[in-house]
Amino acid sequence: MTTAWDVTLNGRDHRISVEPGENGKDVIRVDGRTAARPLGSDEQERVFAVEGYRYAVHRTDGAFEINQIEEPVNHSFAAQMPTAAVAARMTGDKTIGVRMVKFGWIAAVAIVGIILWIAVGPNYPKQAGGRVKAMLEDMKGGTDRESQISRAIWARNVRTMDRDELAAADNLFTHWRAEKDFFFQNGFTTYEIVSSEKVKDAEVPTAIVTFKVEGKEFKVIVPEHRPMQWAD
Repeated sequence: MTTAWDVTLNGRDHRISVEPGENGKDVIRVDGRTAARPLGSDEQERVFAVEGYRYAVHRTDGAFEINQIEEPVNHSFAAQMPTAAVAARMTGDKTIGVRMVKFGWIAAVAIVGIILWIAVGPNYPKQAGGRVKAMLEDMKGGTDRESQISRAIWARNVRTMDRDELAAADNLFTHWRAEKDFFFQNGFTTYEIVSSEKVKDAEVPTAIVTFKVEGKEFKVIVPEHRPMQWAD
């Protein structure tokens, strides 16, 4: 039996529902789309996001209820953040004065670094292929055994995220995989990276990676430090 709730966020109406799925698990949907990993019969809670707001579905005595648990989560990882902004966030404002004083020296070092990167540096299509491979490695055990690693790699090629960022990433990741019904409840045994080709004139280093899972072919656009997208 399906349980549903209607909520209004930012002036838009949404329907949240929990309905029976395969293997005794319950599927959480938002406006008809899967919003989180299915809730196993031995699990009591699942957290998901709707328009950046975190909600939790609770199972109590066979019935379900939902609660909004926090204010909007941080979606900053999904924004197209310039590399300089990422660097500023990592170093902090305290280094600005030092960078201004030593600008000429740093610029010279940067130019040398760029030349070396072009000459012997990493091949981005190869990196992109490795990123997709790492994501698939985390997913191959099935939806019950996936970890935050696949979400973080998909979102911006990192291994860990804080709680709020992970909630947002999990929500967007679930919507992304739903576009191709890219769910493997029981996992998969075979996958391979077929090719990885550079996208010319992209704003950031970008590649289109072709891969197969259980013989079925998929293509994804993989921009550096940004969420993956389906290429077709």
